[in-house]
Amino acid sequence: MSFTIDITQNIKATPDYLKFKFDFRFNNKRYRARVDYSDKSWDKRTRINKAKQFLLDMKEKKQNSSTNIGDKSTLNQIAEMYFFQRPNTPWTKKMKLIYNAHLKDTLGRKKMLSIKRVDIDQLKAKLQISGKSTQNIDGCSPRTIQVILKNILKPVMEYALDNDIILKVPKFETDPINNKPKPINNPEKDFVSLFNAIMELYGDNPFYRALFLFCLYGRRWGEVRALKWSDINFENNLYTIQRESNKVQMEQIYVLPILIREALEEFKDSGDLVFESPVKKNSILTDVRSQVKKLRIKSDIPYLSLHATRHILASLLATRPDISPTIMAASLGHLDLTTATKHYITPHHTSATQTVIDIIETITS
Repeated sequence: MSFTIDITQNIKATPDYLKFKFDFRFNNKRYRARVDYSDKSWDKRTRINKAKQFLLDMKEKKQNSSTNIGDKSTLNQIAEMYFFQRPNTPWTKKMKLIYNAHLKDTLGRKKMLSIKRVDIDQLKAKLQISGKSTQNIDGCSPRTIQVILKNILKPVMEYALDNDIILKVPKFETDPINNKPKPINNPEKDFVSLFNAIMELYGDNPFYRALFLFCLYGRRWGEVRALKWSDINFENNLYTIQRESNKVQMEQIYVLPILIREALEEFKDSGDLVFESPVKKNSILTDVRSQVKKLRIKSDIPYLSLHATRHILASLLATRPDISPTIMAASLGHLDLTTATKHYITPHHTSATQTVIDIIETITS
């Protein structure tokens, strides 16, 4: 029987979730294993959790038996150990991809002990001139440079410090970042324009119609692309964002808008992922930039991006006197409501989304 179901990056399962295959790399070596839970009386969720624990145990054994880091270790070797011991979350995967793009072939080859402040400054200067993708070919933004240096390189060097490989971590200095969001002067107009653009462009394409409506109704791109059909409760008109897919690390249940439900029902199949990659079966969709560009032109919203759809919705809700901070925060998947109430009120995502859905239907009808 083939292992066609992706559980995590390193775990695949058979369609009946009784057998699991593990495949991961550590210290440039590949490790593989299989387990069979056919003789267990566990339910599907338990079998998946047992498989994840099995992988963690395997990794821990390899880590404990490894003696490959020391005074002669390169940054790449330390980084591999650092990422290996981190939880296998989307954030970890993203950071590892950025490391491989910007650090692996530059500082990564140097011995950790020999990396000085001047090396970091030289790397920063190179990043300001040229990046590694078409988006930053003329230089990385201050935000990207901060992610590379402070969110990735610095933690790896701190990991080396904790393991007594270096005596101190060099000082990291990055340019200030403008965190002020772009102003949305007429959120209701932009919301309606984007809604109409989605419905017109993808009237005959339920896949992208559902995807962009999810984003317009407040979901993050990472949450949307990780959705599985098992997360969609058609019977009760609800859907679940799993804790592994959101920033607050807790399961969140939302009301399923009728327009999204209708689109989903048009292309529902027996696969696992709702938004499966059209080029690689059983893989998550990763790039919709060409579709976003179409929407940007059709809606006549120059600043439009996937995340901007959340800003448009939030700005719209903020103009409504009938929407409390609690409802707005919960509908967007936040826990932190306001400074005064965040320790006393728990957001109810399900009821909040129903309130927001009612408002959206009113202004788009």
